[in-house]
Amino acid sequence: MPDAYAFLLLIPLVVLVLWMLWRKVPERPREEHPLATDHFVDAMLRNSPAMVSVAAYTSDGRCSIALASPQLLRVLDMTQEQVLERTWVDVLGPVTGDQAQREDLQVLRSGGSHTFVTRVGARGHRRTLMATKFPLPGPGMGAVGMMALDVTEHRRRDRLMQVTFDLSPVAMARLGTADSQRLLILDANQALGDLLGIAPAQLRGQDLGTYVHAEVQPSGEVEIITADGRHRWVALTVATVEADGDEESFALGVFEDVTERHEAQTRLEHQATHDDLTGLPNRYALVKALDSSLAHLEPDSALAIMFCDLDGFKTLNDTLSHRAGDQVLVDVARRLRRAVRPSDAVARLGGDEFVVIAQGVYDENEAVAIGQRLCTAISDPFEVDGRTVGLGLSVGVTITRDPQARSEDLLRQADLAMYRAKDNGRNRVETYVEDLHDAALGRLRVEEQLRAALAESRVGVEYQPIVGLAGITALEALVRVPASEPSAASAVVQVAEQTGLIAGLESQVLGVVVRDVAGWQEQGVNTRVHINVSRSQLLDPGFPARCLDALDPSVQPGRICFEVGDSPGLAEAAGQAMWALRRMGFHIGLDGFGAGHAGLASLRSIPADYLKIHRSLIDEVATSEEVRIIVDAVIAVAHRLGRTVIATGVETQAQVDALRRLGCDDIQGYVHSAALAARCIPELVSDMAGASSVLVID
Repeated sequence: MPDAYAFLLLIPLVVLVLWMLWRKVPERPREEHPLATDHFVDAMLRNSPAMVSVAAYTSDGRCSIALASPQLLRVLDMTQEQVLERTWVDVLGPVTGDQAQREDLQVLRSGGSHTFVTRVGARGHRRTLMATKFPLPGPGMGAVGMMALDVTEHRRRDRLMQVTFDLSPVAMARLGTADSQRLLILDANQALGDLLGIAPAQLRGQDLGTYVHAEVQPSGEVEIITADGRHRWVALTVATVEADGDEESFALGVFEDVTERHEAQTRLEHQATHDDLTGLPNRYALVKALDSSLAHLEPDSALAIMFCDLDGFKTLNDTLSHRAGDQVLVDVARRLRRAVRPSDAVARLGGDEFVVIAQGVYDENEAVAIGQRLCTAISDPFEVDGRTVGLGLSVGVTITRDPQARSEDLLRQADLAMYRAKDNGRNRVETYVEDLHDAALGRLRVEEQLRAALAESRVGVEYQPIVGLAGITALEALVRVPASEPSAASAVVQVAEQTGLIAGLESQVLGVVVRDVAGWQEQGVNTRVHINVSRSQLLDPGFPARCLDALDPSVQPGRICFEVGDSPGLAEAAGQAMWALRRMGFHIGLDGFGAGHAGLASLRSIPADYLKIHRSLIDEVATSEEVRIIVDAVIAVAHRLGRTVIATGVETQAQVDALRRLGCDDIQGYVHSAALAARCIPELVSDMAGASSVLVID
């Protein structure tokens, strides 16, 4: 305010002049008034930015304006004749004039100077004056001199500053810029005080860095710490306001609270890179972490990737509920995190598949040891909805020392090794070897062949006889698909289950079997046939009815036996469908018994007419006394419960002799015959009186 400084400098001089003028006013007639004769005073009053006046007061308090400078007359839009020898009420009106006279009387009574702010002029043209009034000696009560400045623009700027800074809802601070290492708070508005939880007055003189949880940049999002220790995020913009004249430069800091937006963005980023259920990193984050680990691979260090898949989870999910399955997956994630080292990373790819990245392993043995710890962590039973359930973990391991290796290749290798663990018995750790790639190509080839056969309805079946003491008692059906290189029935079924083609495959196989049985009956060969059915089919409520509808009018349900593989929770998951099939007249068989899934007690809840002993026991039945004891116990219990026992995978006469001594009812395997085409069955059966026929998908 340069005009204000000039005003202050003029005050002593004007007071002196007014006092001199006031002393001379009574001695001269009006036409000889000093304002008309003293050129110096006249020039000073005309050129000064101050508005000057003198008002005399009689002993009874009546006012008479004795002096009014040109600047004051200009603001009042009056002439000297309209002002001099009149009262303030005459000049300013009843309200403002009365207030001016009260101010004058206050000055006279106090004997000292006072500063007042008043507004004068017509509505729409009013000006704000800052007036300093002081007493002057004289007759009556004396006189009051006034020096006033027009501060209308200054007040407007102050009011604007108050609205845009002090009263603004946007948090702001004026910051000092003299110290390049610090940003001192020169002033803060109430909005910033509310944001930080500190009164604005207490913020003045403090370093902004005390509250910002990072280095202050000209702009960007930063984290701040409030007085009560809470962390908030603000978009901070710092702009320098250059110096104007003698004023010092300062920086204006504007703080926008973006905590909610920042937290929402953080949540979105977390959701994009993490699994919602377990909170583990997802596939996207896994590949990113794997790429980073490869980029920072030390020369003498190796990186291990472990592909983990739960054994028996699908059964649990189908038997109990998806909610129960989710509970188990959350617990699995927790166990895996606890089993790995702090430097290792655990991610969930989806379903029941998890991946572990182990950095800094020494060799393959160390990686396998980590994988075994993972298996051990999952081996303890899970408590779900008041039940105790057991799961296993198949782990495939691959390691690399090559920082140029591709993440996709490593994950594929670990995945192949995991499937090897599944094929070799599950709940184990297997490492990647090159021939696994060839096996994967083989599975892909089988899938292509199977899809083509299903699309063209060219699925075929061959039958392997099951032989009792009196001859052929059953036939097992082995699925065949047209191909340049024939694949084993077990490989076709496994691929069908993995690719979701099993329902279509079993439907076509049932159609082929029904047609063959009907054809054999026309040739006088009456057979009972058994068809192996997948667990997923038994979980379909409409499956039993579809099986009944698929029969030829000449083929009775009693000629068909559906054989289901032994697996955990079989009775709970598929018991309802098996009993429904049994009520329709179909027979039920239990395959692969003794592999460690179902115990002898499960025979009570599964309506099986017979059970097949798993070939892993048959392989050693002629050479191991322990195995013979186990097989003997299985046969004895099965017979006590009225079940027939079939030994599968029998290849030597020694095995046949051992099984016959133990009382096994029927023998199946290459020791008697390989699988035969349907056209060969009537001739084979006719050679053996009393033969019957069994059909199973192996």
